[in-house]
Amino acid sequence: MVLVPAGDYLSGIPAGMSGANAIPLQQVRIKAVYIDRLEVTNARYYSFAHGNPAWQRESVDRRVADGHYMRQFTDGQVSNEQRSLPVTWVSWFAAKAFCEAQRKRLPTAWEWEKAARGTDGRVYPWGNKMENKLANFCDRRCPHFLREETWDDGFAGLAPVGSFPGGASPFGALDMSGNVSEWVNDWLDDSGEYQKHLPRVDPAGPIAGVVKADRGGSFMTSSNYGTELFRFGGGRPERTYMNIGFRCAMDAPGR
Repeated sequence: MVLVPAGDYLSGIPAGMSGANAIPLQQVRIKAVYIDRLEVTNARYYSFAHGNPAWQRESVDRRVADGHYMRQFTDGQVSNEQRSLPVTWVSWFAAKAFCEAQRKRLPTAWEWEKAARGTDGRVYPWGNKMENKLANFCDRRCPHFLREETWDDGFAGLAPVGSFPGGASPFGALDMSGNVSEWVNDWLDDSGEYQKHLPRVDPAGPIAGVVKADRGGSFMTSSNYGTELFRFGGGRPERTYMNIGFRCAMDAPGR
């Protein structure tokens, strides 16, 4: 894990930029937190699920993980090629359970953002200008219509975690822009705005219209939209997605 120290940082969309899925530029103060240097891999998640029957593909409660949950694990196994890829096809509930099993938790949107962009309001982990060689985004190999035809980062889809060390954040976290978007522990309302108070959600109860926030863009994101760290997206907490993974955080007491 890397330490993100306590204090203020610049959150939101930088002056002179425009776009949806962002909040106005503002100072935000957070407590010190540790956050995983790397995204959680298939190998790590498989080990967790293998040791926790409630989170195995065959037995998971479909109210907390949909029918695509863990679909990348052919015949219930993780291949050598998959081991170092960031885990996807896991719901927000599953990500939360994994982190708690490690005596950690999901980061808040604000903790995640500061870990990704530092204190100066930069657009990307490395600065304010997109550098194609520093992230896995939708390039010419990508099947999505948003692909960047002039660049080839070497990956048509997911890249092994840590493949772009030059794209590290000011605090040393990797893959904060691109590769996979990441679940965070914040809710969006139906208008796409962050809710100030987290509602209590019963997985067995109705959750229509409720989404969880995700940050960071993915291999399906274009180089000029979505990889910017001030943007956010969302998804239903029981749903799983091919481009959303996660990393964990934990309090840093006394720091």
